[in-house]
Amino acid sequence: MRLSACPDESPRDPTRDELRLPSPNELSAWDGLTLPVASFGDESFDFIFFNGTVMRGEPEHGNLAGTEFIEEIRTAPGYRLFSIDDEYPAMVPRKDEGVVIEGELYRVPTELWPRILEAEPPGLVRDLIELIDGRVLYGIVGSDDLVAGKGRDISEFGGWRPYLRYLRSRKEL
Repeated sequence: MRLSACPDESPRDPTRDELRLPSPNELSAWDGLTLPVASFGDESFDFIFFNGTVMRGEPEHGNLAGTEFIEEIRTAPGYRLFSIDDEYPAMVPRKDEGVVIEGELYRVPTELWPRILEAEPPGLVRDLIELIDGRVLYGIVGSDDLVAGKGRDISEFGGWRPYLRYLRSRKEL
């Protein structure tokens, strides 16, 4: 597992050697109930992939107060992205017909999870996802039920931001 330097990194941030990440053995031994979390000193946290309205510059980014942006990253192929009434995206696992979805990786202290999940729209949950570089960690995903009723497949755009740019360009015509 690798981490990229964060542009606003402070001198107090952990270095790669000080940061304890789950080992491949810990991840492969995952019991389906609890995912090993990274830790630094007494602080426990997860690395979480977000792909919608909480990303930097988006209207709900304030919901991530207290987290740390790590890097822009993409998922492995295997997901479809849906727009829910053009208000927020829902990424749904689709192994056979999935694509790569862009998003952002954050370091999220575990005590912030209840607040963050409470702010997520109904139908979105935290689940394991795979990134393009092979890391497996948590991301926010939608359900088939959610997208069946309200979702429009926007996977061809590869992410929420490109889709929003497309919508803006149509309004300018």
